[in-house]
Amino acid sequence: MTGPTKAFWQDSGPRISFLPLLQNISTDVCVIGGGIAGMSVAYMVAATGRQVTVIDDGAIGGGETGRSTAHLSFALDDTYTLLQRLFGKAGARLAAESHMAAIDKIEEITARESIDCGLQRVNGYLFNPYGQQLLDLQQELQAARESGIQNIAIQNGIPLPGMAAGDALCFGGQAIFHPMRYLDGLAKAIQNMGARIYTHTRATSVMYDEKTFTINTQNACIVAQSVVVATNDPIVKSAIPGKNIAYRSYAVGMRCPKGIMPPHLFWDTHTPYYHMRACRLDEASDLLLAGGGDHRTGRHTGLQETRERFAAIEAWARAYVPGAGEVLYRWSGQVMEPMDHLAYIGRIETGKDLFVVTGGSGHGLTHGTIAGMIIADLLNGIPNKWQHIYDPLRPIRRYGQLLRYRLGNLAQWTERVAVNHVTPEKIRPGEGAIISHWLYHKAVYKDPQGILHQFSAICPYSGCVLVWNGLEHSWDCPCYGSRYDAVDGRVVNGPSNIPLRPI
Repeated sequence: MTGPTKAFWQDSGPRISFLPLLQNISTDVCVIGGGIAGMSVAYMVAATGRQVTVIDDGAIGGGETGRSTAHLSFALDDTYTLLQRLFGKAGARLAAESHMAAIDKIEEITARESIDCGLQRVNGYLFNPYGQQLLDLQQELQAARESGIQNIAIQNGIPLPGMAAGDALCFGGQAIFHPMRYLDGLAKAIQNMGARIYTHTRATSVMYDEKTFTINTQNACIVAQSVVVATNDPIVKSAIPGKNIAYRSYAVGMRCPKGIMPPHLFWDTHTPYYHMRACRLDEASDLLLAGGGDHRTGRHTGLQETRERFAAIEAWARAYVPGAGEVLYRWSGQVMEPMDHLAYIGRIETGKDLFVVTGGSGHGLTHGTIAGMIIADLLNGIPNKWQHIYDPLRPIRRYGQLLRYRLGNLAQWTERVAVNHVTPEKIRPGEGAIISHWLYHKAVYKDPQGILHQFSAICPYSGCVLVWNGLEHSWDCPCYGSRYDAVDGRVVNGPSNIPLRPI
């Protein structure tokens, strides 16, 4: 764990890259972001006959989609018991219905486009850890059934080698797949429908002149009638960052004997919860993928703390799968958690065709697919029955959590007045540190060759002092979750769209 990590999916799947945009173009719909949300929107909108252009600042799937653990599930991690309290029984039913429809849609697209992504229907098991009753499974069973989920039951005994006994809530009809291979198939299908895809093309600004949008990039501009921002956290001005909480989440991949773990999904009821599944590694072995250990972005980013999180995930997985072998992969990703646990999908300003997709929480793959269905309908003037529960302009339902979040961000401003005794000479190669002297803060990274890369340590978006992320070699904002590359200061994750100022 000495440098930026690589997720299993990105390592084992195709690299989906296209030429950058080099000349001005016009289009009906411009989609910013090439993860599952952006590509799903592009596919479903292009299928209605509109001209679509997709741009991404890296490769397709190079962001958070390829860094997930690839669970396709309508067993929502915030529980239907909680969703009923927040949205009522009718709202929880719409949430369940939309996620079930998302898995059906992925299955439908996979068959129609002949995408070889290993899609397979499996069960999902939600269970309390050994000797703990953290969730009333009977209550959650009732809430899920009231939300329209019928293929569900409490089961005694969990199909894991290390946990034969114990109750679990078994959800039928979940799914697993290879997300990068699915995106590769979507990209080919989108191009066959006449859409254009440009990678390594960063949107630097989005402007509106009462008739059309102009999306400026580093080399050219795009004029569009409609814009969809699907960049994990929106890079356009909106109130969304104040309603999203950014979390880092961790995953490990361990070699295990073929067939030792059944191809199902497993989650426990910890807060934050742990989860795992298996996938094919090679002819002789499977890969056990386990994840969890979530924490607020910009906090607990020290290498020792990171090692402890990986160790905890590994120990948890080995307790249930004793035959798991060596660790082959370790990585982290960024999850945007909405205040009331459902994604923000739709228009962010009344009367403008400017849409966002964000707040995927632990279900970004299904939320991203739901976005394609909702936005395709809205662009064509068709009411969508799910649009209101995902509306970015909906009222906040958890004011207490919002207040704690805002107060936490305010506390970070105390770092603006700080003094430390770090000097560039004390920074070891491959590491970074903040050098602070009262109101002067400098983010310094020393690369393996000993060359210093120095930037202002103040986040251009929030004004908070950045924190060094030693695992991913980035500067992370503890207030709104923006992240910046250690070498060149470019934005890795929004809501910021302004690079760090070099010193």
